[in-house]
Amino acid sequence: MANYYIVRTRINVEAYVNKGVSAVGWSDVVFTEYENVEELCDAVRNKCYNNESSTVIGRKMGEIRRFRNIKKGDIILVPCYKGFYIGEATGRFIYDVESIENDLSNQVELDYVKRENSPVMFSRDGKLTALSSKLGVRGFTVLCIKEDEIINEINILLESGVDSSYQDRAIRFESEKANEFREMLISALSNYEKSSLKAGGRGFEELIAAMMKKDGYESRILSKRIGGNSESDADVLAIKKSTLGDEFTMAYYIQAKHYSGSSNNGIKQIIAFKKEQEKMESEQGYISVDGISLGSEQIKYVLISSGEFTEYVKNQANENNIILIDGYRLAEILFDIIDELPEIRYQLGFVKKYDHI
Repeated sequence: MANYYIVRTRINVEAYVNKGVSAVGWSDVVFTEYENVEELCDAVRNKCYNNESSTVIGRKMGEIRRFRNIKKGDIILVPCYKGFYIGEATGRFIYDVESIENDLSNQVELDYVKRENSPVMFSRDGKLTALSSKLGVRGFTVLCIKEDEIINEINILLESGVDSSYQDRAIRFESEKANEFREMLISALSNYEKSSLKAGGRGFEELIAAMMKKDGYESRILSKRIGGNSESDADVLAIKKSTLGDEFTMAYYIQAKHYSGSSNNGIKQIIAFKKEQEKMESEQGYISVDGISLGSEQIKYVLISSGEFTEYVKNQANENNIILIDGYRLAEILFDIIDELPEIRYQLGFVKKYDHI
């Protein structure tokens, strides 16, 4: 009997799908050299997680066990921008040295659902809420699917073999354009000379504040007196106030870091800032945010970067409940709203424009 999994390829999803695989990280360890799953877990633990908490280690070891337990005939869903691919595992695992730089060397071979020899991308829209929600879970690389209602819907899609509505063709087109836009955006953000954003990080902070405001938040850039210092810092505050009462209000403190490539920048500052806010709550029973008294459960802490995060940052974020948005995810978000942010759009030099399908 087949098992069902979600395996998230962190970046360049379509490229790996077209190669007939789904790719995960831990590239410092060659998974194919280990027949015994527990020996593999020990190797990854010793190589990658020497200084992490037992919670983080336990979560990651669970993902590795699930990945290596994939067998021939198992059904794998691979999420992508606004959609997902479905593949059947062939039972073959691969270590691809060319993917070491992306930390995606450990791969499982999949026979994807195809139409005209191309993998079919299924839209998330119109699917069961439970399936869409499961596909949207971030922070995990490998998830099991146990829910009967989700499995039944996947089986229906497998039997039909196509998802060829107008909407799905539009989503595929958008996905291609989003990939192009992402690369252009990351290129622009990595070098202020390619855009008219204010230098010194201020322009990136303004971009984040505008993005949050577009989503209905009251947002502003924090002064260093309020936002913190070199050791404890948040750059942007976004609040969504509720007319029902302060207990329904939510706030986000955001650390915005502009850089290219991978870096550890920002994570220590936002964690320290979070701890300062929690100390305030322990001393006075609440956290004051722009004059509103909130509990710690009403405040989220976010690190947004124009680049990528190292494993150290990801592990620290997992351990301290920090939300991470890297340059790839940021580009996906901006792709949907860039035409509604005219000032930011022109500063970046982009106009998202294409003919109707």
